[in-house]
Amino acid sequence: NRQNPNAVSITETSDGSLWIAAIRGVARRLPDGKIIFYPITNFSDQDGSQMVHADQSGRIWTVSSGKLY
Repeated sequence: NRQNPNAVSITETSDGSLWIAAIRGVARRLPDGKIIFYPITNFSDQDGSQMVHADQSGRIWTVSSGKLY
């Protein structure tokens, strides 16, 4: 079952991963092409991750439904 995350925002981290803010969560595409999806629950059908950002310490931040994760 292939997921279509409906990308909203994307950032690359120092390990070469791409982090994608998507409807219903955040997807991570590893350098080898594997995709890991991190769902965010407690949202309505209109909500979803609106941005994704990697800070200088390597932490990944996303905003969804007005909440910071």
